[in-house]
Amino acid sequence: MESLGAAIKQLREEQNIPLRKVAAYIDIDQAILSKIEHGFRRPKRDQVIELAKYFKVDEKPLLIKWLAGKILEEVDGDEFAIDALQLARQTLNKTNEQPKEDKPSVLDYLKLGEAPGMEKMFHSNTTNLQ
Repeated sequence: MESLGAAIKQLREEQNIPLRKVAAYIDIDQAILSKIEHGFRRPKRDQVIELAKYFKVDEKPLLIKWLAGKILEEVDGDEFAIDALQLARQTLNKTNEQPKEDKPSVLDYLKLGEAPGMEKMFHSNTTNLQ
């Protein structure tokens, strides 16, 4: 798998753009961008999105590389890494398979009109008071 830094460097070189111009666009020092390209530093998520915009490429592959690098940095060298990643994958698969519940949010109660459960919120049971 190509690293995020290598992908960014390749995009920059393919488009023949100097390091300083890309760094200025995402508002970082060019030394920091050089460290990102060489894998010595990880960019922030929003910087990856800005880089995708700058190079006019889909952000998804870059964000996947960013997240994979973040995960690998956390588990690298741990003897239980593979087992933990397999368990995490199973958990993610189960979470994605479950239907999302339509729970009312706080904002539902602030909107004008009816929100689920609102009638219970403002009506009391007066039989208990007697």
